[in-house]
Amino acid sequence: MFPKATCFAMWQQWMCYDSINKITPMKDFDPIDVEHLPKGNMLLSELKNLMKGFENEVTLLSLWKHSMTYT
Repeated sequence: MFPKATCFAMWQQWMCYDSINKITPMKDFDPIDVEHLPKGNMLLSELKNLMKGFENEVTLLSLWKHSMTYT
């Protein structure tokens, strides 16, 4: 069932580079990156739509940063 993480955890993985596991921010994923997962492309699409809503709200509040990894 999607989503399986909290909003904060999803936002963090969406925006931030994981230096420990060396994983790019999920916002940079392409369908080929999730093709090994069952329904991976559909889940990525759902996640992108959800995060777009977050991005719109943060932009409206003038809190948007392109990269949350670096301050």
